[in-house]
Amino acid sequence: MAIHTFEVRNLKTHWSPDGGGYQATLYIDGKRRCLVYDAGHGGCLELYGAGKTPLDAEGRASIIALLNSAAATLPPLNLGEAGTVPQDWECFVGELVDRAEITRWVRTSIVIALPGGEHMQLKPSKPHTITEFIDTPTKVARLEAKYKGTVVNGSEPVSPMRIECGS
Repeated sequence: MAIHTFEVRNLKTHWSPDGGGYQATLYIDGKRRCLVYDAGHGGCLELYGAGKTPLDAEGRASIIALLNSAAATLPPLNLGEAGTVPQDWECFVGELVDRAEITRWVRTSIVIALPGGEHMQLKPSKPHTITEFIDTPTKVARLEAKYKGTVVNGSEPVSPMRIECGS
C-alpha cells in the first residue's frame, strides 16, 4: 500500500432540479487525472479527460479502482434508521468536493462544523469583519456554544486528503 493525496480543484457548482451539481478537476498525488462532473439530476458521476489527456476505459477503471480503495478506508455512511452502507468512489469524490467548498468558504465566511459532519456558513456583511467575530477565544466559544459546533476558521485547511490505499 502507498499513501496517496486526493484533491479537487477548479470547483464550479450549479443549481439543478435535484438540488445542485458540480464540475471539478480531480488531482491524485498532485497530478491532474480527470474532470469530475455531477449533472445534479440524481444520476452517477461522470469522469472525463482533463485538459489534453483523454480518458480511455483503462484509465477510467484505474482511477475508479484507486478511489474505491481510498473510500474503503473511510467509515460507513450512516443512513439513520436504514442503517449504514460502505462508501464507494462517488461518496469519496463527494467528500473531496465538500472539503474544497469548505476551504473556499473559510476565505469569506465563518464556517462552523456541526455534529454529524455538516457545516454551516455564516456570512458577515463585510468580509473583513470575520476576524472581529473570531479574534478571541471567548468569541469563538460563544459562537460554538450558540451553534453547537466547532469554528473551522483558523484551523488547518481541510483539503486535500492523504490516505494509505491502493498500490
